[in-house]
Amino acid sequence: MYKINMRYIKYFSIQIFFLLLLFSFSYSQEKRALDSREFKILLKAEKFTDSRNGAETIWKQIKTFAVSKGFKVSESDDAYSENIREIVFLDTKNLDFFKKNLIIRKRTKYSGSTLSSNYELTIKLRVDDLKDAESSDVSSRDGLDSKSKFEEDIGMSNDIVGSMRSVYSLSNSVKKLTFEQGIKVKDYCDIFPSLTKAGINQEEDIYTVNDIVIKEYVYEPGEIKFGAGMKVTAEITVWFKADETNPFIAEFSFKYKLGKKIISNESVKACEDFFKTLQPVLSESIHSGFTKTKMIYGKSE
Repeated sequence: MYKINMRYIKYFSIQIFFLLLLFSFSYSQEKRALDSREFKILLKAEKFTDSRNGAETIWKQIKTFAVSKGFKVSESDDAYSENIREIVFLDTKNLDFFKKNLIIRKRTKYSGSTLSSNYELTIKLRVDDLKDAESSDVSSRDGLDSKSKFEEDIGMSNDIVGSMRSVYSLSNSVKKLTFEQGIKVKDYCDIFPSLTKAGINQEEDIYTVNDIVIKEYVYEPGEIKFGAGMKVTAEITVWFKADETNPFIAEFSFKYKLGKKIISNESVKACEDFFKTLQPVLSESIHSGFTKTKMIYGKSE
């Protein structure tokens, strides 16, 4: 019979331990922590026929309610100045990106009444499961001016007033692009190589989703402080179809960033309670649905 050399067993046991530790560390490094949590409530378009007046009216309601709950509210110096952008969503005729939970968005800023000569292109993965999002890849090719973002999007659950539900969005935005917009899937795979993993025919043509071009008006009327380490900027967004004078949809949102400051559990709870208890106050203005984007695609939540 062979004799067991305990020294070798001990040696190999130590090696295996460190290999497992290295694997565990590498796996954890692949996961990405959330950058922020954003709370959103869709609002009826008819309340924003005049987008600025609509934003002012809804903000007064929200501000009054926040103050009544004991939260500190501050007004922006330029509360109703307009940040205007053109937005289009891009996909194949069969919406192959959308079926993979992917969104391609082109966004161009206005300067006065003139569109900028450059644009921002974003790829976004939106899924229900946190683990699916944190292990996914939406990277862009090297050399581009890009920024990635990992958010928890929080809205109403199944249109139930006083509720909340989360989905997770991992995105990457390439800024200041000036070249002509791509016309095939392969053109976008060149910008976002991670798209090649989606299994979509790269020769498919790309179209503007439902031929809808959006003109977006964004207002930041003020800030709400929920407690130590948590101050959020309120944002009211109104979308018009580019060729129409009546608004398409509106939204009230606010978010707080994670990782840079210590945020108390009490502040998080106060923020979530505010979101849920605000919904009955705005009930006459609330539009059914979870995101503005899905309305472009004509899809239910």
